[in-house]
Formats: sequence, C-alpha cells, structure tokens
Amino acid sequence: MQTKKILLVLLTSWMTMLQAQNTVQKPTFGIGSEVDRYPEVTWLQGTPITSFDKEKTYIVECWATWCGPCLAAIPHLNELHRTYGKDIVIIGQSSMENDFKKVENFVESKGDDMAYRVAYAGGASSDFSRQWLIPGRINALPHTIVIQNNKVIWMPHPNELTTEVIEMLINRTFSLQHLEQARKQDRMTIVRGLIRSKDYEKALSVLDTLLSKDQDNREAISTMSTVLTQMGRYREAVELLEAKHAEALYSDISYRLYQTLEQGGDTIKLKALIEKDIDRGLQVPAAPILDVVSEGYKLYAREGNSDTLADFVHRITQRSTTPNPLLAILAISPYYPISDNNGVVTKALFKAADKFFGMSQMELYYLYKVAGMFWDNGHHTIACQIVEKSIAAGERDHLPQNRIAATATLLLQMQGGQFPSEEDIRELMEKAKQ
Repeated sequence: MQTKKILLVLLTSWMTMLQAQNTVQKPTFGIGSEVDRYPEVTWLQGTPITSFDKEKTYIVECWATWCGPCLAAIPHLNELHRTYGKDIVIIGQSSMENDFKKVENFVESKGDDMAYRVAYAGGASSDFSRQWLIPGRINALPHTIVIQNNKVIWMPHPNELTTEVIEMLINRTFSLQHLEQARKQDRMTIVRGLIRSKDYEKALSVLDTLLSKDQDNREAISTMSTVLTQMGRYREAVELLEAKHAEALYSDISYRLYQTLEQGGDTIKLKALIEKDIDRGLQVPAAPILDVVSEGYKLYAREGNSDTLADFVHRITQRSTTPNPLLAILAISPYYPISDNNGVVTKALFKAADKFFGMSQMELYYLYKVAGMFWDNGHHTIACQIVEKSIAAGERDHLPQNRIAATATLLLQMQGGQFPSEEDIRELMEKAKQ
C-alpha cells in the first residue's frame, strides 16, 4: 500500500504541492462551493460548456490516461450518458497530465465507447487545476464533481454513481442525508462492517450473493480475496484473483494479487507474474503499466542486487515506446535506494531519464525529487544534466515560460554547487504557477 501511495504522489505531484500550501488552511473548493463558469479547458468532443444551467445537473469526472481505475469507470459513465443523457450532463475532464496528443488519441480510439463530452485541462498550471483541483486539495484520481443549481453538491468516486443516486439527482431529491440512508442498505457497506467485526463467514455469504448477480464486480472479488486471506485460505484467494487477472490487466486486481503473493511469501511466482504482466502491458496502450513496473522495480530493489535491478531498468527502457513505464521507474527509484558501488543502477536510471525526456516532461516537484536522488548519491553532474534535459523538453513542448524559468533557476542553484531546499522548491513552484 505504501508503494502505491508513493507512486501516486510522485506521478502527479499533487499531494506534495498541496503540502506546500499552508497545511492548516481548509480547502476553498468543495461541497457547497458556488460555480458560475467552467474553467478554461480544451474541448475534445461534445458541445463545450462555459457556464452552468441551473435547470441541469452536471457530473464532472476527473480522469487521466495513466489512471487504471479511471479507465475502468468509463463504461459505467458511458452507460449513464446513454441512459440519462437528456437529464444529466456528463463531462470527462482529463486532468493531471500534460500530454494533449496522448489524451486526444485515447478519446478518438474509444469512439462510441466514450460518447459523452470530454475536455483536456493539462497539468498543475492549467486553469482547471488552479480554479478547482488545487483549491479543493484534489490530489487523486478518479474524482467526481456533481453540480446542481450552480453549486457543488457532492464529490464521490464514480462507482458511487448508482442508478438510485442518478434518479435522486434527476428528481432533485438528492441530499447527503438521503445518500447516507441509502448507503446503510448497500451490501458492500454491510460487508465492510462484517469484516471489521471479523465475521468472515457472513461476509463471504454476502459477497457470494453479489458475485452471483455480477461476476465482473471487481470490488467484490478483491474484497473476497482479502476475506479469504484473513481466514487462512490463501490458495483460494490467489486463485480467485488469478482468474480475473487472466482476463485483463485491471489495476485494482493486479495490485491486490501482487500484494497477496508478497504477503504469502511467493516471491518467485510474484516475480514471474510481474515479468509476464510487463510483457502484456507494453503491448496494450491503456494497460496500467505504471503499477506493474513500479512493483517490479520495488521487488528487484529489495533483493539488493544492483546488477539484476539495472538489467530490469535496461529492459524497460529499451522496450518502452511511451513515457509511462519510464516515469514509473523514475518515480519509485528514490524510495528504494540500493547499494550501487559499480554504478550500474545509476547509469541505467540516467538512460531511462534520457529516453523519457525525449518523449515527455515532468512536473517541477517531481523533477526536484529525481534530480535530488542523483545529487544525494554524489552524481552532481548527472543531476544537472537531468534538469537540463527537462528544460529542453519543456521548450520543445512549448510549456509556459514561467515554468521553464523556474526550472532554469533550479539548474542555476545546482550549478552553483547548492541543491535547493524544500522551501526553495516551493517558492519556485509558486512562480511556475503564476
């Protein structure tokens, strides 16, 4: 779980950016906030929304191409759009990523399977981020914003947009109090209560009923594996997850299976599975390759063999045709240091960074962490080269000049022999947003 959190924080830079704010200050955007206009975005499909109609209900689904759970929610949102499109306006708001072309290509590839409105925002410096995400301390995806009567009335996970909730929204009877009453009857809520009370047999019974009605309910499958593990039925838990995992690389199922194998001490099987999943993921553009690669890096790093870890990084670097696998390696590496006396891991990571910058760029704080990893290990020249490559990538991709200037300031401090403090980088991040 810690690894999952680390990857999410570094990939988006959002949690750290929020921590850079005054930590005692409450969010200024959230449930109850009044909204009169939609932030400035680039609309990829559907009629653009600039202002809100009080007679309509809007569901703004914040998502990203790198977010497995976001992609898993698209079929559900598309079905809601097809069923309730006359009464509910659904907007797929691409967030927390800077690669416009990648998002555009993804939406085009979905076709009728993603028929609702879709807009592109960009990264931390976008108007959407400044107006809604950062003030609301929204630092994880997927994240849904429900607007009615020009006011934010709810900010749930997309899985909570059930038929009952949609009908309450259409009938204008929705309230958090009514929602809480409905949740009391929700079977997964019942299951979680049974798990807390360690009544595992009853929990399994409820889960069996859920899966008999919907065998594709991944939340129920994942939860059932947890219950089986708690009951000492490890093999059954693994087989349950493996059956679903064989269908596709679902982010939630994959992570739960990796975690279960690791807890069970099946290191050899876990390593073989991750290697196989990397092969699968590199062949499927929408696969959650970030999660798979990060788990692989963690596994090899924990073994403590610099040669095998470097070989893993080399293989990913050579086979990557998109930036995401490389970003996963660079994101997780500072948190799993390894003795690298012969320098093979350092060289491998530098090559990964070099290829990454040939395809994409990094948020400033993330760049700070990656450069800091090399700097702290005494590789000051490499650290400076990393920042130089980031500046070149930013100029190539026409990033805002204030962001490029902030990165150049970071480089100047490093070239002067001093690596910036956390406070210094926070000031630069503020300048990059202006």
